[in-house]
Amino acid sequence: MRTSYHPAADSVRDVPTPRFERLLTEHFDRIRSTLPEDIRVWDAHTHLGVDEDGFTLSPEELMAALRRHGVERCFTFPLNDPDRFPAYRVPNDRVLEWAAASEGVLVPFCRLDLTDGPIAEAERCLDRGACGIKLHPRAQKFTFGEAALDPVFRLAAERRVPILIHAGRGLPAIADDLQHLVEHHPQAQLILAHAAIADLQQIGRTLLNHPNVLYDTSVWSNTDLRALFATVSPEQIVFASDAPYGAPGIAQIQVGTALNRAGAAPEQVRAIMWDNAERAARGEPAGTLSPPLVARDRTVPLQRVRVHEYLIMATTLLWTRLPDTPGAIGLARRACDTNGNDDLEIVAGLLDLAEELWTQSLAIEDPDDARPYSRAAARTLQIADSIVLDV
Repeated sequence: MRTSYHPAADSVRDVPTPRFERLLTEHFDRIRSTLPEDIRVWDAHTHLGVDEDGFTLSPEELMAALRRHGVERCFTFPLNDPDRFPAYRVPNDRVLEWAAASEGVLVPFCRLDLTDGPIAEAERCLDRGACGIKLHPRAQKFTFGEAALDPVFRLAAERRVPILIHAGRGLPAIADDLQHLVEHHPQAQLILAHAAIADLQQIGRTLLNHPNVLYDTSVWSNTDLRALFATVSPEQIVFASDAPYGAPGIAQIQVGTALNRAGAAPEQVRAIMWDNAERAARGEPAGTLSPPLVARDRTVPLQRVRVHEYLIMATTLLWTRLPDTPGAIGLARRACDTNGNDDLEIVAGLLDLAEELWTQSLAIEDPDDARPYSRAAARTLQIADSIVLDV
């Protein structure tokens, strides 16, 4: 019998109102009911510890969120921890200890600083049980063209462990340098985080036929997610949430909605949600690469395009902790003009909740205290947008 999961966000602090919890649960259960009965979920991108930006996630909070959302296993690695000097040793050891106590749920990666003995630290962590390597060029301020990456890729190939690299916002064009690394280290397993949105169009052309390259789904934008599904093989996609910045429940709503609309076969859904990550953890390439799930060109009714654009406008204001001076939520609500359209009626209800949470967040002076409300508002908009684009 199917289990009904009841998600909260990453911690109690992120469930600011009963109404948010109720609607999140409703939409999560709706999507889970559309997935194969025997679905297993492996989250390929989570963090633990403390970050300089103020975000935190304890192993207890992560494990609780995984259980609530039906996630059996995850790759996990340190945040950009203030205690990372020297060589990320202290946060790496913390993650290794937390993973050792998790009975296999937490699959630890070590995080490296290319300027501070990366190979020695990687070897030390891999010998202690690390199962992969995490690199963050934006946080650690390096480029993909640096010679220091070659020995890291060589070690990953020798040890048959994946490298997960931040390939999201805040980066220059990266496709050419990535192509060089992949072609010079064809045995290295590479996971490009955040759907490689930093350079997805070019990467999709230059790395199209490399079975050792994977892309994780941890993106805010539902449009980016659909672009990924139109660019790469389903054997190259791994489900991911980016916790604590994302949430496993919201990520499953987004990815599940997109997979349903793409008409993904049950075996393709199982591959994206579990099999591809499990294969990467074993250091094995994809046996075959099938065509992308969806065509690059699609038709979206203009009404839904309007709602989508207003939701993006609202999201930008939320991120910058500004009031809705342009009236983006109101414009999106009126653009729904349901006229018997049940989907848009659901979206209108979600907009009401997002506006309520946004107003509450702005009324709280302390940004840390306001964050649960603003994050809940943003996640409500993510759910709404996934429904808007479900055509």
